[in-house]
Amino acid sequence: MTIGQTEEGRALLVYSFDTPKRRTLSSPDRVYGQSLATLADDGSLRATLSNNARVVYRLAEHGMLVGEYVRDDVRYEGRFERTENP
Repeated sequence: MTIGQTEEGRALLVYSFDTPKRRTLSSPDRVYGQSLATLADDGSLRATLSNNARVVYRLAEHGMLVGEYVRDDVRYEGRFERTENP
């Protein structure tokens, strides 16, 4: 996932995801998309993805990004660390 700045209070999320069964880049089931996200009053970044999942991202200590993914009453949490391009 990448997060790009757009207008004030909004960001562009560009993402891809798959399931553990689909671990190849050439899989026809791999999902790519982009969505406009909104910066909420509590500082979180919120968006709805192309599969209707709702995501919320928050910055945690040490620059870690904490994410929540909710779709069809199923909830996942993740922790992400920033990586630099070589």
